[in-house]
Amino acid sequence: MTKSLEKMFEIGFEEYDLHRIVVRCATDNVGSNGVAKRTDMCLEGTQRKRLKLADGYMNGKQCGATKPI
Repeated sequence: MTKSLEKMFEIGFEEYDLHRIVVRCATDNVGSNGVAKRTDMCLEGTQRKRLKLADGYMNGKQCGATKPI
């Protein structure tokens, strides 16, 4: 997944000229949080009970990356 996100950065920033890319995931989703951390995304915040999952509402994290200068 890390390589997929890195490719998404490449395509998003270079081909689509995006300024920023955001990833949102449940706070207890170890895999997705690890991918965001490994790609040096910045934790922008945690939202309480943001995600509705099968077993109820979960807190969500938002991580972001901006286009390198």
